Amino acid sequence: MSDTSSRASSRTLPSWATGFGAQVIAGLIIGLILGFIASGMESEWLSDTLSGVGGAYVQLLKVMVPPLIFAAVVTSVANLRKVANAASLAISTLVWFAITAFFSVLAGILVAS
Repeated sequence: MSDTSSRASSRTLPSWATGFGAQVIAGLIIGLILGFIASGMESEWLSDTLSGVGGAYVQLLKVMVPPLIFAAVVTSVANLRKVANAASLAISTLVWFAITAFFSVLAGILVAS
């Protein structure tokens, strides 16, 4: 029995497969495959299930974004101990806002067209 447990523990995934980026890419690929399968099926159960999961995901995003923004603002204000720090923080905040706004608008345009 110890041989079985030692063999099972030696079968671990490589470090690149357990990283967050690899999991996101795997999720995207699985989502694309399921989407193509759902669009080609005559039955609606898979597309209904995927629509429900997608709707739940969007609702969770809507719930999570305001607390994250609040926490970011509170943390930023708490870190404002020096005036020099405030200027660099303001610049980096505006740069990040511009970058994320650009990608949000780009994603919206791609989805709408």
